[in-house]
Amino acid sequence: MRGRSTRQEVRSAPMADDDAPPIGRARQHLRIVLAGAFLLVVLAAAGGVVLLRRGGTGTTRASLEKCSTSLAVLSPIPSSDPSVTSLSAVSSAVAAGQTGSTVVGARLASGDSVNAFDVTVTFDPRIANVVSLCLDDNWRESLAARWDNSGGSLRVAAFRLGTGCAGGSDCPLFKVTWTARQPGRSSLVMSQPMLAGAHDGVAGLLPGVPGESGVLVVQ
Repeated sequence: MRGRSTRQEVRSAPMADDDAPPIGRARQHLRIVLAGAFLLVVLAAAGGVVLLRRGGTGTTRASLEKCSTSLAVLSPIPSSDPSVTSLSAVSSAVAAGQTGSTVVGARLASGDSVNAFDVTVTFDPRIANVVSLCLDDNWRESLAARWDNSGGSLRVAAFRLGTGCAGGSDCPLFKVTWTARQPGRSSLVMSQPMLAGAHDGVAGLLPGVPGESGVLVVQ
């Protein structure tokens, strides 16, 4: 019991302003953080078993590294409705034969926070192929990272314990680096994205998160 009390004091300290919050509030915050992360850890791990065992020609599994530059400074996350949390792939352009990158991130509504995600993006492999994936430094642990340049899809899942992305902010998730193959346009489509954390103070999956398509233009 003594060890548990010490951890609560340490976790609560950064949240304090002039007066320390009540113990009940600190416990509730901790439950929200852990429950949100744990829920997506379980879901993503269960789905990851199936996806990562498929392998086959064209499928690459990766050990996800942190991006060398914070993604928060690269591009603002677009959103058609700031009152609703949404996921977007920032549109980008690259010359044929060159490499370019796309940032995938969320724009959070004021009542939402995020501690974990599981995102699949489909693309046209005739236009561009994935070279690598990297995580924004918000995220501590990756659960899944793979891409398929034959079928045209990629998947990234990651989580963090402690304070995640806060409501009303941009929340960069990961960056995709491409090799441009031929001139054209490839839609970047999010397939049933999952974000976990808290919605209006209730821990779990954020409800009804839309994935807004981006475009990769090869010139």
